[in-house]
Amino acid sequence: PERLEGNAGNLLEPLAGHEHVILAAQEFPEAGSAKFKALQAVMTRKDLVFVEVGDVGFIHSASLQVQDHKESPLGTSAAAVIAEINAKFSELPELDLQDDDRKRLETAFKKTIIINAEQNLRFINVHVKELQTPNATRFLARYLRALADDSRDNVVLSDTNIPNAGLISFFEEGCKECGLQMLTRPGLITTRKQRSELHGQLPDKNKCLKVVEAQKDFILFFRGKGQWQCGAATSFPDLNADCSMLLPNSAWAADHCMVSVVLTADDE
Repeated sequence: PERLEGNAGNLLEPLAGHEHVILAAQEFPEAGSAKFKALQAVMTRKDLVFVEVGDVGFIHSASLQVQDHKESPLGTSAAAVIAEINAKFSELPELDLQDDDRKRLETAFKKTIIINAEQNLRFINVHVKELQTPNATRFLARYLRALADDSRDNVVLSDTNIPNAGLISFFEEGCKECGLQMLTRPGLITTRKQRSELHGQLPDKNKCLKVVEAQKDFILFFRGKGQWQCGAATSFPDLNADCSMLLPNSAWAADHCMVSVVLTADDE
């Protein structure tokens, strides 16, 4: 417990040095918990504020003018959201989704939050339950595009939990066909972990006592009628540079990296 505030400070340190910052957080700590109090203390010192719904939210500079935010803007019913997206992308082949695909996608629909900010910006945060079929991963891209506002520039920040490069290729295809620009380069490792015998998923031999690494976190961009440019995404810590680093560790108390981009207005 005595390390909580220091750990929270380390997780927010990569944000230092930027005029305005916004961070999409998944598995946001429960209000009133020790983790939440430690995070709140660090945010106060760094002049950061937050908005959260369930386990997804945003941490952002107090100076950033947020116009509004909304939870699950397309709804949470799998049948209704899927039908709406099929209608929106009627020019594309309809994707056959199995019952399990629909259940997993419905979890993502429930773990979605958007923020509309000053200067025609929208930020989209979606936490996805692991998808296991090509059609589901391609449909996820359509869902993310459907969350974008054509009158704004849109930045999508998502822990997709896509488990392997094969399925990522279908996600990339889905992004391309519906006009989403992928800012996260192929092969950027964003998590590497080894679960011990103490982990709750011990019976799963694919997870416990095995080193698992993957590119699960993505930043995407859809250019609407805003005036913003995005650079390439980078990660901290850099797991591609340090091939033996496992997360979490004493210096980085999360099991995923922070993936980030810098936005620049066209007139700057």
